[in-house]
Amino acid sequence: MSTAATSSTSTASFADTLKLYSPQKATYLWFIINAVCLFVSAALVVLVAHGPESRGDHFARQCYLIYNLGTSIVWCTEVALHLLGGGESDGGSGSGAGGNEQQSISRRDKLAKYVELVLAAYFVLDSAYVVARWKMKLDHTSAMLGDLVVNVLVYAWATVVTWRLTKRDMDYYERIDSEARSKERTGV
Repeated sequence: MSTAATSSTSTASFADTLKLYSPQKATYLWFIINAVCLFVSAALVVLVAHGPESRGDHFARQCYLIYNLGTSIVWCTEVALHLLGGGESDGGSGSGAGGNEQQSISRRDKLAKYVELVLAAYFVLDSAYVVARWKMKLDHTSAMLGDLVVNVLVYAWATVVTWRLTKRDMDYYERIDSEARSKERTGV
């Protein structure tokens, strides 16, 4: 086998592996990730809300910077994996569960995901820029609290959505298990 063919095969295999971690296929994983982001967002709201006069203000700013860059990277990764995940819509059959036929994502929804990916990439770069400003001892705290409140709302919504997808998948597999047990009892 040629080197190009081997490289192509390993690239395809890597892409297939990444697809397994897409939000449509790994709903429980993304539920956990979104729930953790929600919890950290809420904790940082409390920490930052104590204001600049707090002794922990420097610590709060550092936590925020790490959080902001981290959640931006998570968002970018989630959208990229969604696009890579086979183009199924969230109402489709993510991991094969919740329906018999896969629904292709519409052209409009795919375009919206690409726009979201560009936005997520912008926020990764912006977060890195804010970290650089902090390293240069320049102000970066003008919108921390507002950003955190928005993040709490967004991650609350994302957590609910991914929980519903996870619940749908669990219900689907429970039905399959139930049908299999029923067939075993009846000997069919």
